[in-house]
Amino acid sequence: YWAHKERSSQVTEKHVEKAIEEKIERSRLIEEKIQEMIEEGTKTGTHCQRFILSIF
Repeated sequence: YWAHKERSSQVTEKHVEKAIEEKIERSRLIEEKIQEMIEEGTKTGTHCQRFILSIF
């Protein structure tokens, strides 16, 4: 994706590193969202459960 976005004909180490960084960031965002939902308590328990199931 990142090589194509930069119109590069080859995937370089830079592109792979960027892909890994982006994947880690997406994982962090999911973890943060789950933590927020847990902290909100039972009022969003059902919503939280649906969210967690939807990402797996």
